Amino acid sequence: MVNGDSLNLFQVAKATKLVKSEIPAKIKLLPDPWTPESGLVTNALKIKREQLKAKFKDDLLKLYA
Repeated sequence: MVNGDSLNLFQVAKATKLVKSEIPAKIKLLPDPWTPESGLVTNALKIKREQLKAKFKDDLLKLYA
């Protein structure tokens, strides 16, 4: 909330001058961080796409159905 007005993701992205390809279409907040111990990122904190797709398959299908 900013000055009592709620802003959506698109409004915030536009206000910060992001281009269309930089604006996420949908997001889901997760309670746990992605760590090397969870197997979702490498020690260099690069994402492991296949592991993420497998773990969050149902969530991704719901978001983009």
